[in-house]
Amino acid sequence: MGISQTFNSSAKLVRLATLCIGLVVIIWNATSMQSTQNVYSRLTKPYAASNPADDLHNEFYGTVGSSSDLTGPVQAGRHNHAHHAPPNPSSKAESASLGLNGRPRLPPVEFIAQHVPQPKEDGSHLEKQQLNGYIDAIFNLDNSIFWRLECPEQHNQGPRYQVLRELSKQDPGIKYFFALDLYNIIDILPRLLGSIIQVIKFLGAENCALSIIEGRSHDGTYSVLYGIQEELSKHGVQYWLDQSDINPHADGVDRIEELSKLRNMALEPLTNPKTRPMFSDKPVIMFVNDVAICPDDLLEMTYQHLLQNATQTCAMDWVDGGDLFYDAWVSRSMSGNTFFEIPQDMSWAFSRNMFWDEPDAYTLYREKKPFQVFSCWGGMVVLDSAPFIDGQISFRRNVEGECYGGEPQTLASDLVKIGMSRVQTLPYVHVAYSNHEAERVKKIREYVHDVVNVTVPVNKFEDDKETQRVKWKQAPPRYRCMPGFNQQWWVDTVYVPGDEHLQ
Repeated sequence: MGISQTFNSSAKLVRLATLCIGLVVIIWNATSMQSTQNVYSRLTKPYAASNPADDLHNEFYGTVGSSSDLTGPVQAGRHNHAHHAPPNPSSKAESASLGLNGRPRLPPVEFIAQHVPQPKEDGSHLEKQQLNGYIDAIFNLDNSIFWRLECPEQHNQGPRYQVLRELSKQDPGIKYFFALDLYNIIDILPRLLGSIIQVIKFLGAENCALSIIEGRSHDGTYSVLYGIQEELSKHGVQYWLDQSDINPHADGVDRIEELSKLRNMALEPLTNPKTRPMFSDKPVIMFVNDVAICPDDLLEMTYQHLLQNATQTCAMDWVDGGDLFYDAWVSRSMSGNTFFEIPQDMSWAFSRNMFWDEPDAYTLYREKKPFQVFSCWGGMVVLDSAPFIDGQISFRRNVEGECYGGEPQTLASDLVKIGMSRVQTLPYVHVAYSNHEAERVKKIREYVHDVVNVTVPVNKFEDDKETQRVKWKQAPPRYRCMPGFNQQWWVDTVYVPGDEHLQ
């Protein structure tokens, strides 16, 4: 073979190799672009509502606890969280510094840098552009990249809630403690955290703290939660963030026990003696699920909680376009029964007939006024922190001989035992587990400002002459135990001396 032939053959091989490389690059770029477009499209467009029937099946049915032969609901509310060990309490104390009124205060950024794991290189965290977009959307309500539930701004922080600011002046330190357990909810973060941030700004950053436990997310949830720390620090917000690998759905574990651990972890900054001095004498807990909320939902909950001198105040969560009350498994009225009748064939035939066996509650429900219940959660609660701080109660599963139910139900039983069973539901604070669902719920069941006049100034609760006060009663003598929807019976309520004052 001549030199020219050899050269021509080599040139052909080079051109062929170049062509192959070019094709590979084109295919790789197209694939990457499509992947990026798919991800960003999902992040920036309203997503279709999931099938409510599928949601109900996945959340309500399946194995209860570790007994495979019990078919029934799981704790209503989408708590698929997983986390690992809580921060080391002694390390928190070492990093403490003096803050408001000489109380120990932990610098948020320094604390997180020392005690919160960095995002792992596992492909779950977002690209920088997407991450920054989420962070901006949380702190900037004008950010329209991410579609979310619309919350009319002019109604969110009305003069009605000025009294909540005034109370902070009388009780220095962190007065309002926001606690969340979150897992794979990136689509709802701009609305959920955006509303919480707006409430914090209104109440005063120095009066608020935010505690979040996250785990097992693979959609970028943790990256966003980690990424907001700098902006929170700029606003002066005390922020705790931790991860855990607890999986309530893992084989061989009791789901309620694992969920209780996660809830207690979120409360740890408040209940730990090392960090307790940072808080006011009477802080309020705002425990929020992965729900789409407006700022006035949180403010009204807190307002009514303090006005009514309640121990626990609940919202109402909805699915199926606002047609079906979601937390049916753990909620009991003052008749001791479920909020609506659930026959043992496990149908929802009577789901619209709320409070059918308690006329007083039914009337107040229809009039959209607060009323007492035995147990509830409803996607979001405000809690009296005193019994948690004092160690009288914590979230837990049932013990032997006790009715098996969700942790809100055991909480209700424990509140009765310590004479603090002042639990109420607000039938005009409505939440849902997606922006799309929440939009439909608010449209059907109204916003808070459609029900109460938020424009009337209230500087002290005595100024509120319109709100009907709850007439607290002793807890019902018995309540319906329901390990599964097809397993129902009545059990006696356990009282202790001292609860008679509620009569």
